[in-house]
Amino acid sequence: MRQFINSAPFYLRNDTPLLDAMKFMATHPCGYFLINDQRSFLVGIVTRRDLLKKLANMDLGKTEEETVEAAMSSPIEYVRYKTLDADVVRIFKQTSLKQFPVLRRGTSLEQDNVMGVIQLSDIAINRFTDSYLGH
Repeated sequence: MRQFINSAPFYLRNDTPLLDAMKFMATHPCGYFLINDQRSFLVGIVTRRDLLKKLANMDLGKTEEETVEAAMSSPIEYVRYKTLDADVVRIFKQTSLKQFPVLRRGTSLEQDNVMGVIQLSDIAINRFTDSYLGH
């Protein structure tokens, strides 16, 4: 599972305007952002779908004042690197989330403890490809 960790995820602060997040996502190859607070602690994750859903349900006059915090999933679900192989498939099955931050050690949600993100789609594509190609 370790080969599926994206070690360079994108971060935004929780007070980032929603429209700025949408613009950033449109110009960067990502489907999610990890969300930090002002102390650089991980407080949530927001996906393209979360942003679009929030925008679709908003009063258009309020889009300027809304932040990513209103659209993010929180509290954050995560996996630990030490138990990655044993836990990742079980955790994906137990939740509807499709990506999780991977922590280097313990349960500290400080940004420097976040090793990266693991996504269900990366694992599934690899398993399908291996099965299809007979590896």
